[in-house]
Amino acid sequence: MENRDLTRSNNLKLVLQQLFNHDEISRAEVARVLGMSRSTISSLFNELDEQGYVNHLGQGDSSEVGGRKPEMVQLNSRYGFIASFNITHAHLYAGFFYLNGEKILYQRKNILEHHNILDLLATMSGYLDEAIANDDTIHGLLGIGISMHAVIDNGEVIDSPFVKMDGISIKDYFTARYAVPVIVENEANLAAIFERDFDVDAPTSGNMVVLSIHQGLGTGIIANGQLFTGFHGMAGELGRAQIYPRDGHRLHQVSRIISEDILIAKLASAGSLDDIDYHNVAQICRQPTAAVEKVLNNFADNMGLLLNDTLMIYGPQKVYISCNLLELIPLLQKKIKQAFGSYNQNVSVEFVVGARYISMLGAAAIVTREALGLQDFKLHFRWPLELSKNEDE
Repeated sequence: MENRDLTRSNNLKLVLQQLFNHDEISRAEVARVLGMSRSTISSLFNELDEQGYVNHLGQGDSSEVGGRKPEMVQLNSRYGFIASFNITHAHLYAGFFYLNGEKILYQRKNILEHHNILDLLATMSGYLDEAIANDDTIHGLLGIGISMHAVIDNGEVIDSPFVKMDGISIKDYFTARYAVPVIVENEANLAAIFERDFDVDAPTSGNMVVLSIHQGLGTGIIANGQLFTGFHGMAGELGRAQIYPRDGHRLHQVSRIISEDILIAKLASAGSLDDIDYHNVAQICRQPTAAVEKVLNNFADNMGLLLNDTLMIYGPQKVYISCNLLELIPLLQKKIKQAFGSYNQNVSVEFVVGARYISMLGAAAIVTREALGLQDFKLHFRWPLELSKNEDE
C-alpha cells in the first residue's frame, strides 16, 4: 500500500511537471510523454484538478488523421502567488509572481547603506500585506524568497556587509508572520539558480559558475545540476581570496581589484566625470580616451586571470558574468573575452542580460519549486519580459 501511494505521489508530480513546462497540453499528450495509460492520466488529472492546479482551455485541433479533438489544459496560474525580494547595498527589489512566472507587481526602493533591519522588515511586510490584500488567486501567498549580499547557512545570515542583523532571523520573522515556506539565500547563489532554471542554453552537464560583480564579487556554483554552497555557506566567497593583480605587486583581496564600484571610480577618474552614474560611465567607454582605455585593459586582464582561476578551482562547463555596468559596455565585454581567450580554455563565457533582476527571479524559482513539491524536477521557467521595461538606473 505504501509503495502504491509513493508511486501515485510521484506520478502526480510528473503530470504537474508537464503542466508547468507547457503553455498548454492535452491529457493524451501527457500520457504519451510519460508512457502511462489514458485511464491513469485521467485519474491523476482529476486529482490535480480538484486541488486547483488545472485550467481548462477547451478543445484543441484534431490530429492529421482526424478523430476527436483533444481537450487542452494548462497550469492554473491563479493557484497562488510567489513573493521574491533582493536586498542590495543600495536598493530593495520586490517582485510578485503567479505560479507560472507571470509578473503581478514589481517595485524598487532606494535604501541607505548599512540599513536598519527593522526598517527593511517593515518595508517588505508592507509590500507583502498589499499584495495579499489585492490577491486574486485560490490559495494566496505560497512562499517567500529573499536574496541578500551575505554569507547564508541554511537560511540564516552568518555575515552581512550591508545589513546589521541585530540577532534577528529574517527567515523566522516571515515564517511566523505569514506561515509559508521562506527561503533566504546568497544573491550569487540565486543568480546561479536563475541561469540553471531560466537559460535554455544552460550546460547539459549541470556544471556552471556565475561571477556576480557588484560592490564586491560573489560566486554562485551549480555542480551536477545542484546548488553547491559548501561548509556554512562559504563556498563562492571568491571576493575574499587574495591575489597579485596584473597591474601591481602587492597582495590584494580580489574584491579590491574586481568590483563594480572600483571600476566605476577608476573610469570616472580617467574620464574626468563630475556626474557619475551607470550611463555616463558607459558613455565614455564608447570612444575611450587613452586613459579610459588603460582602465578597461587592466580590468579585462584581471578578469581574464580570475576566469582562468575560476576554471581551475570549480571546473565549470560555462561561466556567466553578472554585472549591471558590464551590460552597458560591450567594448569591455569583448576585451574580457579576449583576455580570457589567451589562456586557451575550452569553456564559454557569457554576460548576463538583466543582471539586476536575476537573483530575485532565482529566489522566485526556488520558492516555486518548494510550493509545487518539484524541488528536483526539470522545470522550464520563463523570463517575465515585462521586467525589462523597468528603468532602474
